[in-house]
Amino acid sequence: MMMKNIKSIGWMLVSSIFALTLVGCATSSEGNQFSPKQVLTNALEETDAPLSYYGESTVDIYENGEKLTTFQLKEWVSDDGKKRIEDIHDDILTITVFDGSKIVTYQPNENKGFFMEDEMLEVMDEFQMSPKKQAEHTLKLVKDTHELEEGEEATIAGRKTYHIKAVAKDKDNLIGDMELWIDKENWVVLKLISTSGNIKTELEYTKIDYNPTFDEDTFTIELPEDVELQDLEGLSETREVTLEEAIQGVGQGFYYIPEQDGLVLAKIEQFDSNGAIERTEVNLNYERDGVPLFFVSVFPSDEELEIFPGEEEISVRNEKGSYMEMNEFRALTWQEEGLNYSAVLLDSSITLDDFLALTETMILANGNE
Repeated sequence: MMMKNIKSIGWMLVSSIFALTLVGCATSSEGNQFSPKQVLTNALEETDAPLSYYGESTVDIYENGEKLTTFQLKEWVSDDGKKRIEDIHDDILTITVFDGSKIVTYQPNENKGFFMEDEMLEVMDEFQMSPKKQAEHTLKLVKDTHELEEGEEATIAGRKTYHIKAVAKDKDNLIGDMELWIDKENWVVLKLISTSGNIKTELEYTKIDYNPTFDEDTFTIELPEDVELQDLEGLSETREVTLEEAIQGVGQGFYYIPEQDGLVLAKIEQFDSNGAIERTEVNLNYERDGVPLFFVSVFPSDEELEIFPGEEEISVRNEKGSYMEMNEFRALTWQEEGLNYSAVLLDSSITLDDFLALTETMILANGNE
């Protein structure tokens, strides 16, 4: 499955790296005393100054020491938040531009384009996230779960960097070990090595310019008249449905937790995705006394469940399942009769054992209720 899904995994990893490419901001004096924790925390204490740059980088993804794929990236970032990213992967060029109000992605080879604007931009925070916010995100990811060590300083893309090693306290941690080489002046991550299980991701900038000159066309895309253009908001339609409608959407009956002991099935939502992944997914949202407790999503799947680093294998309804707990996020997944079930526990009052007990009360929804 890992090889078969390498494209989706690669995009997920690159997306995560974009969220980490700037871990700080403002100018810092090289004379300051350095420690690994100070490098990560200084960014939070300094001013959130705008940052403009042009960069070129390479992302390599390995499995068991063997290189699986490479992304070649170019980035243009203005101090008013506009961005342009050009990515070459498997000889396919993808251009993504955020002009301050909308995001447009274009693949010239395929003559396909996608755009999102208005409310959809709220789910694309990484395109507008300031360096300080990215620093906060990075720090939150590793401050409690990793030991920070000072590594050997190096020059990356002509810039002097600090070198920090973030070693996971738990070897099964989902994030895994990380090494970061951080620009001493601008707090930009110029090199990153992330190892999680048998997957290693390496990002390294080969060029970085903090005084770029952008022309008026940098943050625009001229699309041909015959381009196949789709609104990403329209690729995934969401609506509230009844239990009978949810069965029709999934295409077969599925198990659900009946209302009991004050537990209420407050809302059922159906997601119809027509993008790269075409499927119908149903979310069952449960509450007690008006407080959201958990939700369970159900969708058809013919792929075998895999246990990834950071996940614990558990038994759910006598089926193989996986459980992940990271900070306040708790989720478990299992498969049953051709369907994938994923539950996210939202309220701390419900424990994993509580939820597993509830799964034993599940009944089949087949339209005959």
